[in-house]
Amino acid sequence: MKKNLIVALLLLAYVGVKAQSSNLDREYFKTSYVLLPTDPILNDKDRTFNVSVTNAMNSSSRRDIAQSRIKINGFSKLDNNGNLDIDIEIFNVELGDMNIEKREVENKDKEGKVTSVSRYYKVVWPYKTYATMSVNNQLIGENKNFTYGKGETYNSDEFRSYTKAKEFYNNNRYNLRDRFKSDFFKSVVGDMNYTLNKKYGYRIADKKDQFWILDSRKHPETPKHKEMYELMKEAFASKMKSDVATDELAAALAPAIEYFEGVPARYPGDKKRIRKLRYSSYYNLANIYYYLDNPEKTIEYGQMIIDNDYDKSDGKQFIKDGEYLRKQLDKNKLSTRHFEIVSEDLTGQAEMSFDEVEAEAAQPSEMVAYLITTKNDTIAAKMNEASIKDIAFTAKVRMADEDGNVGDKFYKAKNCQALALSNGDMYEVIRFKESSTKEGAVDVGQMALGGASPKFAKVLHKSDKIELYLFNNEEIVLKRPADEKGKSTSGTGFIFGFKKKLAAYAEGCPAVAEKAMNKEFKNTVESLTQFCEMLSKCESESKP
Repeated sequence: MKKNLIVALLLLAYVGVKAQSSNLDREYFKTSYVLLPTDPILNDKDRTFNVSVTNAMNSSSRRDIAQSRIKINGFSKLDNNGNLDIDIEIFNVELGDMNIEKREVENKDKEGKVTSVSRYYKVVWPYKTYATMSVNNQLIGENKNFTYGKGETYNSDEFRSYTKAKEFYNNNRYNLRDRFKSDFFKSVVGDMNYTLNKKYGYRIADKKDQFWILDSRKHPETPKHKEMYELMKEAFASKMKSDVATDELAAALAPAIEYFEGVPARYPGDKKRIRKLRYSSYYNLANIYYYLDNPEKTIEYGQMIIDNDYDKSDGKQFIKDGEYLRKQLDKNKLSTRHFEIVSEDLTGQAEMSFDEVEAEAAQPSEMVAYLITTKNDTIAAKMNEASIKDIAFTAKVRMADEDGNVGDKFYKAKNCQALALSNGDMYEVIRFKESSTKEGAVDVGQMALGGASPKFAKVLHKSDKIELYLFNNEEIVLKRPADEKGKSTSGTGFIFGFKKKLAAYAEGCPAVAEKAMNKEFKNTVESLTQFCEMLSKCESESKP
């Protein structure tokens, strides 16, 4: 009888212990592995790329910085002829119209009567950022284009008077402009690197993740949970490397796997605390197998979490992660995310700091412009940045009328010869058939002339051998001095026969023509400027 009583008491004690709450703590561990690309180049010998930065906010130092900082993990960076041909343009920040906004606050007494009104003023300055990146995959003939940037608005701190707010703007507008540009430049270069490495590169991921470990003082599984956590934490810390296979890690984790696989069978039932305990085992096993690159087991234990009916969302996430891992391994023709990554830069260009941007001189909000008409009259006026950007079939200038009233006036290209700006930029009126047209800028009669109507185009290079222009801030035009019309390099005829078309302009200079036929020039402002400079120099050297 006494013996039976003791047995009964022991059973009650055991049941009481098992009835203890199952408190779980997050316990962290380190991981390291390779993030696989979404658009992989499978043969490592084919992983080469080159970068051309055709424009970086019209700054040569920013161009060099961007060029030096674009890197793809697991690839060799070349000067040219890479299997990924990357072209980048980062445009100047487009500043909107500044406005000073007023906010009024009514001050009331205890009875709610308005006793005074406080007024606050702040500078509100909208601006737009824009950049493009094109990636031409030479191996499969695929071209992908990416755009960056958005409309943003700067809001200053508030001032107690309109005058103070206006003074702040006048004293800080150029510093603010430079800050807008600097912030966007840094972020967009980082965004471009992220895009390239996510799609093509092999990035190293060093991060922390978690296990769920029992922390209920009286629960019989708590000591073993804590023991297994220490074992797992040490295994991941010492044996998980991005460039080392997971065989040794799997062996070190075997006791933990065996333990957590055995816990659920010892705790049947539907009570919440029991399901919570089983959940921790399923969660820990799913995580272990995920980092051992076993997507099938990850999915299996994710489903067990769902079937266990405790925190189903974690089970769904493990299934999603497992399926994505399986897809990535299949796409990359791999069975593991642990291997050596070799990256090299064969350009000889050292990586530059963002701090190496050359200081820019403060530019006036408006600059002087001189228009030369077809009647040889010279008209002095002013143009702001937005008007300069919109120069195409017309030029919008600000000038005083006969009564001294200042207003906008439009001059059509067909009535002008040239436009000179005080910053040294020169626009000439030329004829060519364009492939890009600003909305609303089409000149009347343009279609009747086959698109070769007069247009303002920025002079990039001019000699007695060759002329180079830029129209609409994007379309490059080549022209011989004797030609009546120029030729857009954006036309389909020019693009598909680029090297032959370009070589034809170098007639009389075999060395430059040969370079063109050997694809040493690209259809970019920078490269075609180099072509024109070489051609002009060749001509001058050939003269007696």
